[in-house]
Amino acid sequence: MAFKTLEEAKKALFQEEERARTENLIDAIKNKNDEFYTTYEEIEREIAFYEQDLVNKTIFLPCDDVFLLKDYFTNPDDIPSQFWVYFHKNFKKLKLKKIVATSKNFNNEQAIVYEYDGNGDDSNVFDFTYYKLNNDGDFRHLDNFPLFINSDIVITNPPFSIKTDFLNVLRATKSKFLFIGHMVTIGSNQYFKLFKQKKLFFGFNYVREFFSFKAFKAEKVWNKGVNCFWFTNIEKDLKWYNYLTLKKEREKRYWNYVDNYPNLINIEKIIVLKEVQQFHNGLFAVPVTACVVLDTDNEWEVIGKDEDGFFPVLYVNNKQLFKRIIIKKKGT
Repeated sequence: MAFKTLEEAKKALFQEEERARTENLIDAIKNKNDEFYTTYEEIEREIAFYEQDLVNKTIFLPCDDVFLLKDYFTNPDDIPSQFWVYFHKNFKKLKLKKIVATSKNFNNEQAIVYEYDGNGDDSNVFDFTYYKLNNDGDFRHLDNFPLFINSDIVITNPPFSIKTDFLNVLRATKSKFLFIGHMVTIGSNQYFKLFKQKKLFFGFNYVREFFSFKAFKAEKVWNKGVNCFWFTNIEKDLKWYNYLTLKKEREKRYWNYVDNYPNLINIEKIIVLKEVQQFHNGLFAVPVTACVVLDTDNEWEVIGKDEDGFFPVLYVNNKQLFKRIIIKKKGT
């Protein structure tokens, strides 16, 4: 579908009454139906598969400003959107060009656009420049379309109540994107059509955890089991091959060879033990808490504790490990 102007695109793609959808969004916010915020860990898990796609790119975060959670927290470190935090703190690592962020102002005030180009302290998430928009920051506002057009990739967790509008803005501005949506989203006409045409793909991860708030200024509450996934139009060559390769690389963060005992593997998280034992038949050093879940009757033999003198001191990456239990597979 080709459009001569953005106005023409907006009229064609937004077929419903926009005011009604905005009222639905406001109601959803008030009723806490849309307040599911993305965690740093979930963002990190997915972005690991797109690092090469982000080099020298401008990232636009349309629902994620620097003071997103100011109504809930007084601690400055907890206030920003975690999308902003992740990309700011990893700016040089990801070799980004710029990050741009804003979000809708529900007080009908001028929204603020925050920018960071790497000429500062990546670790200080309040290192930015900013300017005001002439509107409330709603991504559907025509004046905000250039923010999409002038960016290379749009990444966010948009309000679920206006998911179709968000996709339509991405189509109208011909944006590359990576965003979170509910699994049932794929059943809607707009999404399914693009999926069938191979113009919309699933990302690499389920989104396992969000955090939300039970009440105004409440502490974090983890919501597990929400059926959400990442959606993207970034095509990946040999996608699933890359998935398995990068999965192993990511999981290596949870296991390492011990520096001073090369035949001993340290396990940080038991979830990787099953995979690691496929290529290692020797000894493992596991956290003491692993005793709760290990099948020591049928599968694992407990050799002893590191402090018993079996392995007096263990180091990984030149750092001494906390107490470990030494185990091996029975029959090896």
